[in-house]
Amino acid sequence: MGGQYNKTVLNRVIEPISAIPIDAAVRPKNIQKNAPTFTISRPTGALPTFATRTVSAPSAPADIEVDPPTIVDATMPAFKGGGFWQHAYVTLFPVDQSISNATYYEGRTFVSNFDTYNTEGRVKINVSNNTMTLPQGSGKLKVNTNVASGFNLSGITGERILNPTSGDISYTIVERGPKGLAFINDLRDRNSTYDGEYEMTATEDNGPDTKIFLSYNSVAGANAGYYNALGDHTSKTALMKPGFKLYLNGVPVTSSSNKVLVGLEHQATKSSSMNPNAASILDNQGEIILNSGKNIVGIMIDQEIGNMNNNNRTPDVTKNNGKIIINSEKKYRNRLWGILGYQIS
Repeated sequence: MGGQYNKTVLNRVIEPISAIPIDAAVRPKNIQKNAPTFTISRPTGALPTFATRTVSAPSAPADIEVDPPTIVDATMPAFKGGGFWQHAYVTLFPVDQSISNATYYEGRTFVSNFDTYNTEGRVKINVSNNTMTLPQGSGKLKVNTNVASGFNLSGITGERILNPTSGDISYTIVERGPKGLAFINDLRDRNSTYDGEYEMTATEDNGPDTKIFLSYNSVAGANAGYYNALGDHTSKTALMKPGFKLYLNGVPVTSSSNKVLVGLEHQATKSSSMNPNAASILDNQGEIILNSGKNIVGIMIDQEIGNMNNNNRTPDVTKNNGKIIINSEKKYRNRLWGILGYQIS
């Protein structure tokens, strides 16, 4: 090494120059695919035959001819109802007939002046001439009063029952004054309630001209001692509860009779014996069904006139918050009246 100890001498070597060729050419691939082939299976046989349908254009409608309406005058009833005098005594006939003087106080009514009325089953009342009958098998009538004496001729308080299960129960009225009859008389100065189901039938052309289910002639607010008045001078109400139902069957539609069947009568009173700040209120919340026949009135409103006038008294009020349903034959519906009002003397 040239006589030099511990010395490394490197020779400079020059590497040869190298080159890498770069070609930017792109060679696209050529992809060749054969298109698939499909064979569709067709149904065998020919197509069904279709009938050709031709739809014509619609024709213009013909002129419409309308018959003019026929206007007729309102029909007034050919019949007329009427009220009669009543009493304030608590009576249940024919049970109380044996009581002294009872027949004088009964007027022309079957049941009078209880506080509550209800039924077990449908109570049927058949009217023939001057007699009212609860036929055998009819429902039971249940009445209640708290009047112990005085105006309660029997003195019996609490519930009393008319039960025609084993036989008919009949009562023939005693006529005094204007003719008429009612199944129930309601005149005492107190509130009263009616519930249950009833059916009144008066198909015969006989007896009084007016036959009534309930005759309400309340002396509400009367002075104490007058007609068993409470003396509290407040208004009173006869309430037909929502469960109350009354069916009415009048004289046949083919009859020439002018006999009248009335469901509820409200006989307004303006007596000077009553407090001017009180009124009687009849409130029907149930159903009155004018079921068959003619000359039927659901609610009749009348007023006593003459020597009992007190024009300063609070007016009595009749409310129909329930229904009056007409079921009778159409051609005779002009002989049926939901509510009819007039004056009586």
